[in-house]
Amino acid sequence: MGVHIILTGQACRQYEANKSIPNIITNTKRTLARHKFTRIDIAIDDEHDRVIVFDKFLKYSEDGNISSLWYKYSLLMEKRISDTENLGRTLYFGSKKSKLFMRVYDKKLEQIKKLKVNQEQKEELLKAQPEWTRMELVFREERANMAADYIEMQGQIGILIRGVLNQYIRFLEPNPTSKNQQKRRWDTARWWEEIIDDVSKIQLKQKKADRRIEDMQDWVVKQISPTLATILEATQGDMGWLVNVIVGGSNRLKNKHKQAIQQYMTEQKK
Repeated sequence: MGVHIILTGQACRQYEANKSIPNIITNTKRTLARHKFTRIDIAIDDEHDRVIVFDKFLKYSEDGNISSLWYKYSLLMEKRISDTENLGRTLYFGSKKSKLFMRVYDKKLEQIKKLKVNQEQKEELLKAQPEWTRMELVFREERANMAADYIEMQGQIGILIRGVLNQYIRFLEPNPTSKNQQKRRWDTARWWEEIIDDVSKIQLKQKKADRRIEDMQDWVVKQISPTLATILEATQGDMGWLVNVIVGGSNRLKNKHKQAIQQYMTEQKK
């Protein structure tokens, strides 16, 4: 049992009107000694398709002008059966089941789909409204916790998303006159450089804990088990004192302790 908090995009915007988004993470960590972020989505919107353009992502991907640590990309097209009209389209880079993946989708189509309008009104909206593409990184499980740690320490959400993108994926401009056909040597597409904006690569890795949970258990058994037994025998088995010690200790956990907990939980799932 515990506290489960879900913040929608609208809730984040309302919170951000008074306080910063990193403040949510900091307050959560300070309020809840034992906490875990199960998922964090970070998006960049381009409401006029000035730089982030869905069709450009799709073309470069289908032409093979892409280099990535992700194994695959997939295209999800949503169409109405009666007339095959486009209702939505999304590009996924990486598996949707993985702990880190990117999606790029047509936000304009998504917004119009939500409106209760007839076909004629819908066509007018499609012509009148500007193009709108959203690029989104999805962090899950331990990657979400690593992202939360980075945001708390650095306070730079934009730097995080650009740095991770720079680490994981690159859209390329092939040089047909070059003899070197290795993609890693191709120039980065100018539009992608504009998105990344010279941000250094960020590699979210879980630092191996200096002391494992098993080491701590051994230390307790070898070093303080006689002391604990003495106190419990003297207090006739009253566990209240020990419970208070544990509760107090949970409020003093440092990063090294949290890393050990996260590492242990990850290993238990394997």
